[in-house]
Amino acid sequence: MKKIIAIFALFTISMQAQDIQGGFKFILNSPAFTDDVKNDAKGKLNFGIGYFENMDISDNVALQGELNYNTISYEIGRTTTDYTFIDIPVILKRKFGDLALGFGYQYAYGWGGQQKSDFGTTKLTPANDQGMLLDFSYQMDKLNIGARYYLGSELIYEGNATRNLSVSIGYIVF
Repeated sequence: MKKIIAIFALFTISMQAQDIQGGFKFILNSPAFTDDVKNDAKGKLNFGIGYFENMDISDNVALQGELNYNTISYEIGRTTTDYTFIDIPVILKRKFGDLALGFGYQYAYGWGGQQKSDFGTTKLTPANDQGMLLDFSYQMDKLNIGARYYLGSELIYEGNATRNLSVSIGYIVF
Protein backbone atom coordinates (compact mmCIF):
# COMPACT_ATOMS: atom_id res chain seq x y z
CA MET A 1 0.00 0.00 0.00
CA LYS A 2 2.87 2.37 0.81
CA LYS A 3 4.32 1.79 -2.67
CA ILE A 4 1.02 2.72 -4.32
CA ILE A 5 0.75 5.91 -2.25
CA ALA A 6 4.38 6.81 -3.03
CA ILE A 7 3.87 6.26 -6.79
CA PHE A 8 0.64 8.29 -6.71
CA ALA A 9 2.39 11.12 -4.81
CA LEU A 10 5.31 11.21 -7.29
CA PHE A 11 2.91 11.19 -10.24
CA THR A 12 0.84 14.01 -8.72
CA ILE A 13 3.93 16.12 -7.97
CA SER A 14 5.31 15.61 -11.50
CA MET A 15 1.94 16.56 -13.05
CA GLN A 16 1.78 19.74 -10.96
CA ALA A 17 5.28 20.68 -12.10
CA GLN A 18 4.14 20.83 -15.72
CA ASP A 19 3.51 24.33 -17.09
CA ILE A 20 0.15 24.33 -18.89
CA GLN A 21 -1.20 27.31 -20.81
CA GLY A 22 -4.48 27.53 -22.67
CA GLY A 23 -6.54 30.00 -24.60
CA PHE A 24 -8.51 30.89 -27.70
CA LYS A 25 -7.42 31.73 -31.22
CA PHE A 26 -8.68 33.26 -34.45
CA ILE A 27 -7.52 31.63 -37.69
CA LEU A 28 -7.26 32.84 -41.30
CA ASN A 29 -6.51 30.19 -43.92
CA SER A 30 -6.32 29.61 -47.65
CA PRO A 31 -6.49 26.10 -49.19
CA ALA A 32 -4.78 24.78 -52.30
CA PHE A 33 -4.81 21.36 -53.95
CA THR A 34 -1.96 19.18 -55.19
CA ASP A 35 -2.82 18.06 -58.72
CA ASP A 36 -5.88 20.02 -59.80
CA VAL A 37 -4.94 20.60 -63.43
CA LYS A 38 -8.27 19.78 -65.07
CA ASN A 39 -10.55 21.90 -62.81
CA ASP A 40 -8.27 24.82 -61.89
CA ALA A 41 -9.71 25.20 -58.37
CA LYS A 42 -8.87 28.45 -56.59
CA GLY A 43 -8.82 28.54 -52.78
CA LYS A 44 -10.61 31.38 -51.02
CA LEU A 45 -9.65 33.17 -47.82
CA ASN A 46 -11.43 31.48 -44.90
CA PHE A 47 -11.67 31.76 -41.14
CA GLY A 48 -11.75 29.60 -38.06
CA ILE A 49 -11.82 29.81 -34.29
CA GLY A 50 -10.29 27.47 -31.78
CA TYR A 51 -9.15 26.51 -28.33
CA PHE A 52 -5.60 25.40 -27.52
CA GLU A 53 -3.64 24.01 -24.59
CA ASN A 54 0.12 23.96 -24.46
CA MET A 55 1.98 21.77 -21.95
CA ASP A 56 5.71 22.15 -21.39
CA ILE A 57 7.39 18.76 -21.29
CA SER A 58 10.80 20.33 -20.63
CA ASP A 59 12.39 23.77 -20.94
CA ASN A 60 12.68 23.37 -24.72
CA VAL A 61 9.88 20.95 -25.67
CA ALA A 62 6.10 21.36 -25.48
CA LEU A 63 3.03 19.40 -26.54
CA GLN A 64 0.07 21.36 -27.89
CA GLY A 65 -3.46 20.10 -28.47
CA GLU A 66 -6.27 22.06 -30.09
CA LEU A 67 -9.94 21.94 -30.98
CA ASN A 68 -10.75 24.23 -33.94
CA TYR A 69 -13.83 25.06 -36.01
CA ASN A 70 -12.51 25.75 -39.50
CA THR A 71 -13.91 26.58 -42.94
CA ILE A 72 -12.41 25.64 -46.30
CA SER A 73 -13.71 27.20 -49.53
CA TYR A 74 -12.72 27.04 -53.17
CA GLU A 75 -14.05 28.12 -56.55
CA ILE A 76 -14.14 26.32 -59.87
CA GLY A 77 -15.43 28.66 -62.52
CA ARG A 78 -18.74 30.03 -61.21
CA THR A 79 -19.21 27.31 -58.60
CA THR A 80 -18.19 27.87 -54.97
CA THR A 81 -17.81 24.99 -52.51
CA ASP A 82 -17.72 25.65 -48.75
CA TYR A 83 -16.85 23.03 -46.13
CA THR A 84 -16.72 23.25 -42.35
CA PHE A 85 -14.52 21.01 -40.21
CA ILE A 86 -13.80 20.32 -36.58
CA ASP A 87 -9.99 20.06 -36.55
CA ILE A 88 -8.12 18.21 -33.81
CA PRO A 89 -4.36 18.79 -34.18
CA VAL A 90 -1.67 17.50 -31.82
CA ILE A 91 1.72 19.18 -32.19
CA LEU A 92 5.12 18.51 -30.66
CA LYS A 93 7.01 21.81 -30.42
CA ARG A 94 10.69 22.62 -30.03
CA LYS A 95 11.01 25.99 -28.30
CA PHE A 96 13.76 28.54 -28.90
CA GLY A 97 12.92 31.20 -26.31
CA ASP A 98 9.67 32.84 -27.47
CA LEU A 99 9.81 31.10 -30.88
CA ALA A 100 8.64 27.53 -31.46
CA LEU A 101 8.82 25.14 -34.40
CA GLY A 102 6.41 22.22 -34.34
CA PHE A 103 5.47 19.09 -36.23
CA GLY A 104 2.24 17.19 -35.75
CA TYR A 105 -0.82 15.34 -36.93
CA GLN A 106 -4.33 16.64 -37.53
CA TYR A 107 -7.66 14.86 -37.82
CA ALA A 108 -10.42 16.92 -39.46
CA TYR A 109 -14.01 15.81 -38.90
CA GLY A 110 -16.24 16.87 -41.82
CA TRP A 111 -19.01 18.91 -40.20
CA GLY A 112 -20.98 20.17 -43.19
CA GLY A 113 -20.88 22.03 -46.45
CA GLN A 114 -22.64 23.47 -49.43
CA GLN A 115 -22.05 24.13 -53.08
CA LYS A 116 -23.39 27.27 -54.76
CA SER A 117 -23.71 27.61 -58.51
CA ASP A 118 -25.98 29.15 -61.13
CA PHE A 119 -28.28 26.15 -60.61
CA GLY A 120 -28.80 26.80 -56.88
CA THR A 121 -27.37 25.58 -53.60
CA THR A 122 -26.72 21.95 -52.73
CA LYS A 123 -25.95 20.64 -49.22
CA LEU A 124 -22.78 18.54 -48.98
CA THR A 125 -21.30 16.22 -46.40
CA PRO A 126 -17.50 16.42 -46.56
CA ALA A 127 -15.32 13.40 -45.91
CA ASN A 128 -13.16 13.37 -42.81
CA ASP A 129 -9.56 14.28 -43.49
CA GLN A 130 -6.22 13.71 -41.81
CA GLY A 131 -2.64 14.69 -42.38
CA MET A 132 0.62 16.09 -41.15
CA LEU A 133 1.30 19.70 -40.28
CA LEU A 134 4.18 22.07 -39.71
CA ASP A 135 3.74 24.85 -37.15
CA PHE A 136 5.70 28.02 -36.39
CA SER A 137 4.70 30.28 -33.49
CA TYR A 138 5.87 33.28 -31.53
CA GLN A 139 4.62 34.09 -28.03
CA MET A 140 4.71 37.51 -26.41
CA ASP A 141 3.09 37.85 -22.99
CA LYS A 142 -0.54 36.74 -23.47
CA LEU A 143 -0.50 36.76 -27.31
CA ASN A 144 0.49 33.83 -29.49
CA ILE A 145 1.03 34.46 -33.22
CA GLY A 146 1.33 31.42 -35.47
CA ALA A 147 1.67 30.15 -39.02
CA ARG A 148 0.84 26.60 -40.04
CA TYR A 149 1.06 24.44 -43.16
CA TYR A 150 -1.28 21.44 -43.33
CA LEU A 151 -0.70 18.59 -45.76
CA GLY A 152 -3.99 16.71 -45.88
CA SER A 153 -4.99 13.43 -47.45
CA GLU A 154 -6.73 12.93 -50.78
CA LEU A 155 -10.17 12.45 -49.24
CA ILE A 156 -11.87 15.81 -49.66
CA TYR A 157 -11.53 16.85 -53.27
CA GLU A 158 -11.55 14.34 -56.13
CA GLY A 159 -8.18 12.69 -55.51
CA ASN A 160 -6.33 15.93 -54.74
CA ALA A 161 -4.65 16.34 -51.38
CA THR A 162 -5.58 19.52 -49.53
CA ARG A 163 -2.80 21.93 -48.69
CA ASN A 164 -3.80 24.62 -46.23
CA LEU A 165 -1.72 27.60 -45.17
CA SER A 166 -3.04 29.39 -42.11
CA VAL A 167 -2.09 32.21 -39.78
CA SER A 168 -3.53 32.67 -36.32
CA ILE A 169 -3.52 34.98 -33.36
CA GLY A 170 -4.32 33.56 -29.96
CA TYR A 171 -4.94 34.94 -26.50
CA ILE A 172 -3.65 32.94 -23.53
CA VAL A 173 -6.31 32.82 -20.81
CA PHE A 174 -4.50 30.65 -18.23
